[in-house]
Amino acid sequence: MAAVQPTDNPLLRQSTKTDRHSATVADQTKEKDARITAVGMGDADGDGLIAALVLDGKGNAELIERWTECRWDEWRESGAPAVWYHVNFAKPVAIDWLRGAGPNDARIGENNAEEMMDFDSAPKCREVHRLDGTHCIFLSLRGINMWEKNGGMVGMRMWIGPNRLITVRRRFLKSVAYARDELQQEDKDGARTVGEVVARILVHLMHFFKEPLKEFEDTIASLEERVLQDGADLEQLRKELNQFRRRVLQLLRFVLPQNDALDQFVTVTQKTAFADIFDEDTQDTIRQAASPHAGYVATLQNLSQRAALVQGELVQIRSEQAALLQDKLNNTLYMLTIISACTIPSSFILGAIGTTPEEGDGEWSRIGWTASILAMVTLLTVVVFPLVNVVLKKERSLAEDAQADRESDLLSK
Repeated sequence: MAAVQPTDNPLLRQSTKTDRHSATVADQTKEKDARITAVGMGDADGDGLIAALVLDGKGNAELIERWTECRWDEWRESGAPAVWYHVNFAKPVAIDWLRGAGPNDARIGENNAEEMMDFDSAPKCREVHRLDGTHCIFLSLRGINMWEKNGGMVGMRMWIGPNRLITVRRRFLKSVAYARDELQQEDKDGARTVGEVVARILVHLMHFFKEPLKEFEDTIASLEERVLQDGADLEQLRKELNQFRRRVLQLLRFVLPQNDALDQFVTVTQKTAFADIFDEDTQDTIRQAASPHAGYVATLQNLSQRAALVQGELVQIRSEQAALLQDKLNNTLYMLTIISACTIPSSFILGAIGTTPEEGDGEWSRIGWTASILAMVTLLTVVVFPLVNVVLKKERSLAEDAQADRESDLLSK
């Protein structure tokens, strides 16, 4: 019978196709991520307007990349279409636009503009008004870039009005860049309202929390395993553990108030005053996007507790090692004392009769020398060697018991 080739098996052919498809999807994702990141990083060289997307209400979006391209008069005459302004407030032109009160400016008020540009503000949500009295929402959140230092938290502020969404940032944030890329790429299937744009931003904002949490889970699991290994480099473990705890605490500093801000935002979107911005489908999308955030907070708190347990275990191991070292020093001094005591009889006999056979008087000198040697051998055999054996057994037993206790305590926790 002829051997069946792998390609003749339909299951193997399907498996091969699946592997190829997964690899293709992974490559496409990497290419998309690199493209979006490159575009987003290049926005820092502009005039402060990263992008303005004009929504036609039918799922299409027109991209505008310069302030000079904004058609203010035409937009006012056509009934003010929904426009998303994504602004880099590190540029003077963008600062003037946010603070301005002219017909072509943001017109959000100088105090609100200053709050929009406060890059170190905590996450919050509150209802606000434009200078013309329009009811709006101010939302300040934090997103994650994995390559950023200090936990990768990047601030983003949103001013949400009936036909205007203003987002400001100082540093590139991947989740906003993904939402912007989707609106630019989609044809007749994109966001139709400001509320739908906000919903997309929140979906991506929550999505990019998963990757660092998975990394943190793997890191703490590795630290928990290594701390129980014999001969572990405790100093290296201490450094890695301190770095891990610092990153987790830095994330918790922002995600705890962000959880409250998201809950408040979900509540605000359901008010009648914002019904023209957030329809029922958009409210449901925002609610589903925000719901995992409470789980992310619980995960970070659990990681912090596990890190604290490892820290306590590490301190206990170092204390036990210091105690064992002190015990060894005490035992060494004890043995030296015993040996010194053993030499006293021989020193006394040799001192009384003569230190060597050549220096003494014949027979007495040889008898004293022989007696001193026999006394030392007897003391070493009967007293010193048994004591050394007992001490060594005790040290081994204590070390084994300490290791067993550490493993039992960590596993029970």
